[in-house]
Amino acid sequence: MGSRLTGTRTYAGVTLPWTVEITAWEPPHRYAFALINGRLRLAGEQRFEPAGDGCRVEARLDIGVPWLRLGRLGGRIGSAVLQRVEVALAEDLDALHDLVVAET
Repeated sequence: MGSRLTGTRTYAGVTLPWTVEITAWEPPHRYAFALINGRLRLAGEQRFEPAGDGCRVEARLDIGVPWLRLGRLGGRIGSAVLQRVEVALAEDLDALHDLVVAET
């Protein structure tokens, strides 16, 4: 807990740096994190549990987007951002799966 990870992510053609802090660390079952830079408020966790011959991953994200207060336009922008986050999360989980399978 308390460790920080940094990186970049590209959304809609804009590359943004990010830093998250690990807020819970319970290997091999759970970890949680919070974004600590930028205007976007984001926190999440992932839980892992055995499932048959594999592993079930449950991911939760809490996202606060300041511009959602812009009425209907803000809602459309927020929806687009959330869709991109969902796609990025799916890509990250696919990459994690590939890494785990390659190690076994």
